[in-house]
Amino acid sequence: MQSPPRQLLQLAQQRALEGFGVLAARMLETAEHSMGQASRNAVGDEAAALAAARSLVRFDGRLLAARMEQEFAALLERAMQTMYTDLRADLRKVSIDQLSLLDDSVMQRQIGVDRVVLRLRDAEQLSFGRLGVIIAQVHGLSEVRERENPFRPYLPARALYEAVGAMVRDTARARILFDHLSNAMAANMQAYYGPVLEAFEQRGVFGRLQARASQVTRAERERLAWQRAAGMAAQPGAAAANGGAGLDDPSLAARMRLLPRLRSAMAAPVSTSAFPEIDGIDDAQSLPAMVLALAGRAGRAEPAAPVAPPVPLVPGAALLAALRQAQAGAADDAGEPLQLASRIAAQGATRAERQRLELAALVFEFMLGDSLLDPGLRAQLARLFPPFARLVLTDPSVLRNGAHPVRSLVDRIGALAAATDADTPRRATLDAAITGALDALLADADGDTAIFGQAEHEIDAAVAAWLPAGEPNLGACAAALVDADTVYLRHAAAADQIEPLLDGLRTDPRIAAFIRDSWVAVLARSAPGEPGHATLLAELVWSAQQKLDAVEHGALMRLLPGLVKRLREGLARLDLSPAESKATLDQLVAVHMEVMNNTQGPSAGALGLDLLRQHFAPVDRRVGPAPGASAWPERTALEAALIRHGAHAAIQDKPVGPGADALLAPIRPGIAVEFFEGGVYESARLIAAGGAGGAWLFSVSGRAEPLIVLRGALLAALHDEAVRPREYAPLSERAIDALTASVASLAG
Repeated sequence: MQSPPRQLLQLAQQRALEGFGVLAARMLETAEHSMGQASRNAVGDEAAALAAARSLVRFDGRLLAARMEQEFAALLERAMQTMYTDLRADLRKVSIDQLSLLDDSVMQRQIGVDRVVLRLRDAEQLSFGRLGVIIAQVHGLSEVRERENPFRPYLPARALYEAVGAMVRDTARARILFDHLSNAMAANMQAYYGPVLEAFEQRGVFGRLQARASQVTRAERERLAWQRAAGMAAQPGAAAANGGAGLDDPSLAARMRLLPRLRSAMAAPVSTSAFPEIDGIDDAQSLPAMVLALAGRAGRAEPAAPVAPPVPLVPGAALLAALRQAQAGAADDAGEPLQLASRIAAQGATRAERQRLELAALVFEFMLGDSLLDPGLRAQLARLFPPFARLVLTDPSVLRNGAHPVRSLVDRIGALAAATDADTPRRATLDAAITGALDALLADADGDTAIFGQAEHEIDAAVAAWLPAGEPNLGACAAALVDADTVYLRHAAAADQIEPLLDGLRTDPRIAAFIRDSWVAVLARSAPGEPGHATLLAELVWSAQQKLDAVEHGALMRLLPGLVKRLREGLARLDLSPAESKATLDQLVAVHMEVMNNTQGPSAGALGLDLLRQHFAPVDRRVGPAPGASAWPERTALEAALIRHGAHAAIQDKPVGPGADALLAPIRPGIAVEFFEGGVYESARLIAAGGAGGAWLFSVSGRAEPLIVLRGALLAALHDEAVRPREYAPLSERAIDALTASVASLAG
């Protein structure tokens, strides 16, 4: 069975959760209507039960839907983990102590749920059948088994049953509610199946044979390629008989080179001490079982379920010395992970250490053999094998933790390689930056994992400077993007700081509105720590209060000229026309005229000028954003920033929808993406991203000017696959998937 495309299944799972939420809302609406119709002819106890059930739907429908969604999410997560995974116990190993009787409540639940399952299956038989075929196909199987389909009708039916049972204790009311809700669910099942089918079909995966590129065909091609390599290795004369056809294919040649070591590793039993974190492994198992178990978690940032902490190994002195020598670049075989692993293992490695080293070397060989790596960056990546191997020696969970710093660094280099042609004239600048970052990393022979994050940060900084430097307009657009994001972040931070200071004051509402609408924007354009804001705000608020005697009137007269001058200078930092700036100041003039003419009402509880300065003192101490703050610029703010920087770009905008932020994780400057425009995918590169994560600048093939996509539009495009990264998965995950496919195909 081939390894299914993990990202595609995760997308389908997300669509299923979204679709179920829509299904639940429509179901409640339909059920309330049907109960209203039924209540017209009901009498006695039935009428009372109907009225009570309808009342629950009307007034507690949101709570019921939330319970259903919670139940469904848990059931779906479990189903995603167990599809086409046989977890049944061997009956020959089951003892009588493991057997138990089903109680009456379980039987009742099963009967009630099964009845609804039949109804739901019949309601959307075509969609359900297509999904069953698709799920089997992505696992490389031709036989469809409903129980293995995580999107089967049983899950919505069970979620409905459990939610109703949790909220309604009265049997009659629960029966009526369950019947009407299940009928309503059956009537709206397309809301659930439609988005899930769409997730697969947008990637070219249909419930029938379809000649279209997709992630499934990538895995299938990998399996067939390994079978071809194995066949040619078994019959060495076959290639010669065909005039050497195929041997000039670098990927095929690489596979044939790896075959002997792969088969040798597959034949050796695995030590339990080598990989204690893989559940169920024992000394009788060999590489195929261990790799397949490992790959089930390979691309996730966290393990799918709690696992025992890894048993740390402390490599011997000779082993560490060999690793340091290789890391320093003194080894002749530094670019050949399998050869290097064998030489290091010869320095007295234990069986567990040897197996960890060999698996690390196999994963690295598959990374280096990736078709998206060019020779220059392949050579740079090969330098990371010694520190990678040292980490796997001490903690093999590196291989199943996609968020580990060393894998993040590897994936970042892989993404840049996939996006950059080696013969690009400016490519030497990028190569030099990566070389410098890796030189610093490798010089620290015994550094902790933080050194990988440092190297990635240095590469990111170099990429941010390198990408826009080739074209003046790109550089100006990138500067405008960062400017808009930074200003908007500071605007949000200033508003958060000013608002509580205004809440406790008795001040003229026009002054408060000016501070909130205009002066907060001025603060956002001020340098961090710029002094004088507290004094200005105190004087502005005080100037609008009633003046009780001639002394205060005199003080106000002396204060106003300087205050107005500073206000005018502050407003000049904003993108206001002269007319807008004058109108803003005119509002303040009207307030001050009322104060000077004593036509303003009494200011009960007003503070004196000295107390107001103390009150606003925090504004001088921090105007910048709080740590971890996030806010995203509006289109108008970005357009103003483009004008300030003399840049021009098209802008795509859309309201930010719920969730899906995880889709943005791989979208980093330098990556290659594809935009779906005019019925085809056009290649593009991400040039820059705003610091607050609100806007992204792309250079798109065929477009005369750059394209800036705001957060909502990019989330929607990624969700609908109108924008997709060129890499279908990160480099390290692709390598583990390829290793898994090779093991599965060679194991038969």
